[in-house]
Amino acid sequence: MDDNDQELETLPPALVSRLKAHDRAQPIVDPRTDRAVLDAARAYFAQRPAMMARHRRRFAMPLGAAAAVLLAVFVVTRSLGPESVALADDVDGSGRVDILDAFALARAARDDASGVAAARIEELGYRVVALDAPRSLP
Repeated sequence: MDDNDQELETLPPALVSRLKAHDRAQPIVDPRTDRAVLDAARAYFAQRPAMMARHRRRFAMPLGAAAAVLLAVFVVTRSLGPESVALADDVDGSGRVDILDAFALARAARDDASGVAAARIEELGYRVVALDAPRSLP
């Protein structure tokens, strides 16, 4: 039962019978037209998998190159970000960079005569004590 039948149930039966008698609805599409459209659609979609395979191959190389570039940018930015610098300065392995890392670095570099470790300790100390320096994640 569709919506039209439900609407007709609310009308008086005499009116419904007269309306049905005057209904001269003609089918919009005859069976021959319907069959011709169905055959044309089947012929079109039978060729479609071959067409789609050609389109996929055409875009495979540029899409693969774009994906490789995006992956490379992601890897480089993740490895060169401020978190990696902060983790490299986390000498004692506590998960944060603080003055204890400078002390641990000083203890580890007691026998270093080159002065490189002293410069790194001094730079780390300045960065930890500076009030405007970016903080490491806890």
